[in-house]
Amino acid sequence: SPATRTTGCVILPLFENGPLAAATQSVDESCGGVLGRLVESGDASAKPGRTRLLPGLEGIASERVLLTGCGKEDAFNAKALNGAVAAAAQALSAHAREQHRSLRAPDDPAETIALTYLPAGRPTLRESRRRDLARGTTSVGPHRDDLLIDLDERPAANFASRAQQRAVALSLRLAEAEYLRSQGDDPPILLLDDIFSELDPVRRERTAAAVSTMEQVILTSADPAAAPLNRSEIAASYQIDDGRMRPLLD
Repeated sequence: SPATRTTGCVILPLFENGPLAAATQSVDESCGGVLGRLVESGDASAKPGRTRLLPGLEGIASERVLLTGCGKEDAFNAKALNGAVAAAAQALSAHAREQHRSLRAPDDPAETIALTYLPAGRPTLRESRRRDLARGTTSVGPHRDDLLIDLDERPAANFASRAQQRAVALSLRLAEAEYLRSQGDDPPILLLDDIFSELDPVRRERTAAAVSTMEQVILTSADPAAAPLNRSEIAASYQIDDGRMRPLLD
């Protein structure tokens, strides 16, 4: 069941003028009818390309649920599916570009980040059944799709330096938080693990400024001095030694 799947995000379809799809209905029942109420109130749309990201739903194992409008069910096909998933990826792309620009040093080149949805081939389950049974895995479906991250129109995974890849990854995480904040009343909690260790001083300062705009942030660092945060911005600090946590006093 998608409600019990432990993953970063479960993507669920919404169809126009009809009941919730089976997978969406299953999750709706597990979270106490939240999805159905959003649809009824118009706060979640089934129109093609529309999305609604919901973090931390009670009763759902996934970290977040993404509702994706798919239009009319009888007109939904592989092409429509590709369009719906592409819209979900595009929802983060603009935020990612803004965040990436904000993290650049003044003398850095004007790099541009872009997200592109890459659908895999769509052979039928019947065509791949014999091969899949032999391999013990399903080779057909949207789980074989990919998300290409470009930096200046070149794949970041192949051409970006380690520092550039780290900046891209951080931009995507900040973009996700910004998108979540724009979609609902409850601000997200941003979890960041040792983000300052491989950044130069200028990028550390810019990253700290970007992080400081978020309502709730939990940071970890092997070197607290590497985090250029004002003491007034820190609600609490703790140190962990040999599995024991103790508060750090000013």
